Amino acid sequence: MPQLPLIQPVILSGGAGTRLWPVSCRHFPKQLMALPVTSQYSLLQQTALRIAEKEFSPPIVLCNEVHRFVVAEHLRAIALKPSCIVLEPEGRNTAPAVAIAALLTLPEVVLLVMPSDHVILYKDRFDTAVAKAVAAVVQHGRIVTFGVPPRQPETGYGYIRYGAGWTELPGVYEVEQFVEKPDLTTAQQFLTEGGYLWNSGLFAFRASHYLEELDRFQPGITTACRAALQDMSRDCEFYHLSYQPFRAVPSVSIDHAIMQHTKHAAVVPVDMGWSDVGSWSTLWEIGQKDSEENVLHGNSLAISSHRSYVHSDKTFTVVFGVTDLIVVVTSDACLVIPREQSQNVGKVVDLIVQKGYHSSHLPSKKINTLGVYNTCRKNRSFRVKEIVLHPKEKISFKEHQYLAEYWIIIHGTASVSRGPKTFGLSTGHSTKIPPGIPHTLENNGQELLHIVDIQL
Repeated sequence: MPQLPLIQPVILSGGAGTRLWPVSCRHFPKQLMALPVTSQYSLLQQTALRIAEKEFSPPIVLCNEVHRFVVAEHLRAIALKPSCIVLEPEGRNTAPAVAIAALLTLPEVVLLVMPSDHVILYKDRFDTAVAKAVAAVVQHGRIVTFGVPPRQPETGYGYIRYGAGWTELPGVYEVEQFVEKPDLTTAQQFLTEGGYLWNSGLFAFRASHYLEELDRFQPGITTACRAALQDMSRDCEFYHLSYQPFRAVPSVSIDHAIMQHTKHAAVVPVDMGWSDVGSWSTLWEIGQKDSEENVLHGNSLAISSHRSYVHSDKTFTVVFGVTDLIVVVTSDACLVIPREQSQNVGKVVDLIVQKGYHSSHLPSKKINTLGVYNTCRKNRSFRVKEIVLHPKEKISFKEHQYLAEYWIIIHGTASVSRGPKTFGLSTGHSTKIPPGIPHTLENNGQELLHIVDIQL
């Protein structure tokens, strides 16, 4: 039996986080969310678990600098150790991200490129499609994409028009054309004619072949990526790309950089229950529906309503007498939009910013390189926050003239400095920080530190 080629999974964990606003945002994009209609795991974890049990190399993960610790924590929670986590100082789309991964691997390695914010319900079908794609890469030198048979006239996806099938590799087809996101009339025409697939954004190709094609069609990308790697710094599994060279990289997708130009494209059609979860309407489509075709999540209720999606984190939310509606309620915002308009949520966020409102980018849950901060409740006289601090990280606070704080340790071990005094706190213990005293909080353990911070 011939030896399988080395397969290097590449997980792309970028994204602006606007299409599922107000639950997701720039500080907390959708790949870090656990969607109750699909799994208990976050979308990033689901992506990693698809390749965890196979004889693949540990994945290369690319993400934004601000998400590095939460991405690492999501992988640690499922006991998956990545090959490395590459930190992009700015998002530059998929072609540069994959170029970085290709430059970090051996030329003969087969890269399996997977966005981290997609849902795939049928893992066995995904596995079969990957085997076909790898065969096309190894035996025929192809650059392979995965296409999904369309279920309805969708305007939020790009399309692939496919041609003749291969006799030597059943299930692999030639690519005739890549089509940008169509209008509704064109999408309906594609569905009627047949011969079109949704473009899933998953790819397989040799690292060397990808770089050769990128040098041919977008040489500026590979030049800038090599420069960003040359001045890269390393911190354990984190690879920090050099800021200035990577900032000069053109922002281009793999489709525009290579797939629309190469003569080596092939496609593997696969009905694997795929969705890029690009809108709230998608969650309605794949969610478990009640007798009136409503999908309800959290503290919500639908009465005399039909084909609607209602999501509420905390506030009891009731819809009455509505049809084809999306209602999303968080502690920061409420979104109400017709279901057929849910692809426009990103535009809604842009309009919110233009009008001077900032809740789209400043949710109660914030992530930075130290940990996660979640404001549970606040008014003019008090604020209650949950703080999750990563191991070996430290927060220093200036003294507050009028503010007193109470820290309660929920999980983990903390080292607290309060003025000249330093002491330890473990689970179940608490301390008071009086006004006028500088203080620090440090996680000196090996696990996440969870505390409740009550400010008066």
